[in-house]
Amino acid sequence: MTLKDVFRKYDQVKFVYRGHSYLGTVQKVSEEKIDVDAYEVDEYGQKISRYSGWNIYDTSFSDLSLEWFDDLTGCDNSAIGMQGAWRDMSYVSYEAHQNMKEAK
Repeated sequence: MTLKDVFRKYDQVKFVYRGHSYLGTVQKVSEEKIDVDAYEVDEYGQKISRYSGWNIYDTSFSDLSLEWFDDLTGCDNSAIGMQGAWRDMSYVSYEAHQNMKEAK
């Protein structure tokens, strides 16, 4: 699995950096990182300020507690009910990193 197998342009992600929460949109996906335009959000999900140009490398997904909005499944891991659910992406870091090593 590579990042391009998971992420697409305009996918939604959320993460925590230095104690601040961010909600963003994927702008570009490469083999080892995603480029994200993100807003800092408060505890209620309200946008506080905008930060463009985040380069989030696969090796930092777990450190950032990165989550991705998977709109292909329901909130109970099925295709029934609400469309989409937030998915913890810390596991992608290890798998994607290992696949890139094996491909070289």
